[in-house]
Amino acid sequence: MTSPIEEYGPLVDPKRIKDDEKDDLQEIRLNPLWTPLDDLDPELVTNGSKNAVWLYSVTQDGRIMLGSEKVSDILDADQMSDLVEGIGSKNPSVTQEAVKAHLISRLDGLGHTGIAAQFDETTGKTLAGKSRVAGEFRWSEEREAWTVNDKSGRYMSRPVRPNLTPQDVEIWLGNVALAFQQHFKVPVFADRIKTTDVSGNPSTTVAQAATLRSANALTDPSPTVLPETARPSSAQVAPEQVRRHRIG
Repeated sequence: MTSPIEEYGPLVDPKRIKDDEKDDLQEIRLNPLWTPLDDLDPELVTNGSKNAVWLYSVTQDGRIMLGSEKVSDILDADQMSDLVEGIGSKNPSVTQEAVKAHLISRLDGLGHTGIAAQFDETTGKTLAGKSRVAGEFRWSEEREAWTVNDKSGRYMSRPVRPNLTPQDVEIWLGNVALAFQQHFKVPVFADRIKTTDVSGNPSTTVAQAATLRSANALTDPSPTVLPETARPSSAQVAPEQVRRHRIG
């Protein structure tokens, strides 16, 4: 059995914490949608808005935690209306437009630090947490499929991971994609976006990777062989084709 560090990489601290990511007691503000992947209702995502962008972070013990920097994009119109009416009923003199604007300002804007946050076992305070790998879970119009990527300046940038290689990221993203695919029961692809190769390029293009998007690519455990000039990285094939590797 592989360990979390082999599947998802080493733990790192966030590059920085912004003042507005702390509350009045100087504790880290939790993301409003903070929840483990295993506890999230798949229909909330797969049947929800495809414009929504979910953020994820992998904890010390290998759990995938989720949230969103734009919670207002996750909530549907009825949910937002219920929240506005509920809050507005406490102060009828305030217009619903003002209530909604204030609500969005409080719900939106909390990124990966509010998802990777940890709790002090003694005091219960919310502290800045470490992450193994972090990024986005989002719909790709080009692929017509869900994807995970490594887009997190706080936890995936060079200042906190100076020795990071594209090969390591592809292994970690492949395992994250596999976990999402198993939970949501839909195809999930891995895109290495932030971590470039030695030439400064991100992972292979969507057009190249799209050659793998078929029913067979999602169920056949044997790798699809492409011409050398069009062969995608391991993280761009279906997750079943990404094996859990040991970090050399």
